[in-house]
Amino acid sequence: MTGGPEVYGSVAKAIGDWRGTGDDEVLVVGLTSARRRAGVTTTVGQVGRMLAEQGHRTLVVDADFESKELTRSLAPHTIDDDGLVQLANGSATSRQVTFALDHDTVGLSLLPTGHGELDSDDIRSLGDAIGKAGAGFDVVLADLPGDLSDSRTATLARSCGKLLALVGHGDRMFEVERLREDLGLLGIDCDGVVFTERGPS
Repeated sequence: MTGGPEVYGSVAKAIGDWRGTGDDEVLVVGLTSARRRAGVTTTVGQVGRMLAEQGHRTLVVDADFESKELTRSLAPHTIDDDGLVQLANGSATSRQVTFALDHDTVGLSLLPTGHGELDSDDIRSLGDAIGKAGAGFDVVLADLPGDLSDSRTATLARSCGKLLALVGHGDRMFEVERLREDLGLLGIDCDGVVFTERGPS
């Protein structure tokens, strides 16, 4: 897929098709990239809105533990609140850490990153934490940073039912190949590549 903002509709349609109709099981989709600034956070936010507008109960997850950009853009007032970290370490429940974004789109909620560090047991619990948070939703979209050498990101990528890799116009092919190799080494299938910007005409 290529394009600028119009790509969001194509991604939302693909995810809606994956979700299907009449399926009670939540679909967890991770979005990652070969490098920062490929538009992952913006894509997660926009696609999340579109899916909610289409009637899919949608949870967007800020799994970028360093930047917390998704939380900053959608609900900056929750930046210091409990979130994914607390859900993984067992100090909070999913009800305590998910926030409805009704002022934007009915049916869209956010799971912020949270605060503090994760030990190795907590990291192994991240996939289960996403599963707990996703109960009651149709689709979970996770904003994953591109560094798969980070065990937190790798664990989350493995736990996703589907994984999309975003490629920005400025990405060099060796960066894209590195991402593909990293995914392969981790035994993670990439279910699609999305080009987030048009190149010069």
